[in-house]
Amino acid sequence: MSNFQSYKSITSRLKELGDKLSDQKLNAEELNELEDLARQLYERSVILNYKAKEEQVHGKSNVMDKEEAVEKVEKTTTEPIIEEKKESVQDESKEDTGEIQFDFSDDNESEQLDADFQNETDQNEVETEDIEEEVKSEKETEQFDQQTEQKESVNEAAENEMTRSFYERFEKVHNESLGDRLGASKLDTLKGAIGLNDRLQFIAELFSGDSDKFNRTIEALDQQPSNEDARKTLSQVAAKQSWDEENPLVEEFAKLIERRYVED
Repeated sequence: MSNFQSYKSITSRLKELGDKLSDQKLNAEELNELEDLARQLYERSVILNYKAKEEQVHGKSNVMDKEEAVEKVEKTTTEPIIEEKKESVQDESKEDTGEIQFDFSDDNESEQLDADFQNETDQNEVETEDIEEEVKSEKETEQFDQQTEQKESVNEAAENEMTRSFYERFEKVHNESLGDRLGASKLDTLKGAIGLNDRLQFIAELFSGDSDKFNRTIEALDQQPSNEDARKTLSQVAAKQSWDEENPLVEEFAKLIERRYVED
């Protein structure tokens, strides 16, 4: 932070960030702010600690106001001031015949606080990395979903085009059958009307060797309410199975449907 803030504003903001950290994750900007405020508070505490000890040693009455001391720290770097204070205390201690010794036991506590703060900062950095990784993963997932949708849309359009093409082919078979009635009687049902050799050939070439798929298709075609509905269903099956329109078996299979739904 560029502007030096008062203790009250720093501690208030630290409390807000601390409360938010306990409820949810902080973003990168808030983490930087938390680190900066905590460092400011720690530096001020160290300087004021030395000022208090200096006052005890010399009995100064005109102790610098806390805010003025902090402003002085802002104008210079913290570490040079601390080193200067340490050297001053050491020199004065050597010159003083009373051999006054200082108790710097609080330094251990400061070091522990600094270590705790560093651990918390490291944890926040890990959480920030987790957030970034999660955002990256979500973007990749979203891109994958979009690509999948595009592929599905392309595939669906291609399948619809194939369905229309097969329907036109089967409609042509239907129109041709109106003139000659195919020279055969009407089939009451497709199931059982297809010979073994034809059945095996249909399964092998039109249904990729899947007899279950062949049986389900026959049952579906056998239950259509009209010839037109049967042609539509057969067109969808042909598109999904990617039948070759030039394959003679495709037309032969279509003629069976015509015999099943021939109009009297």
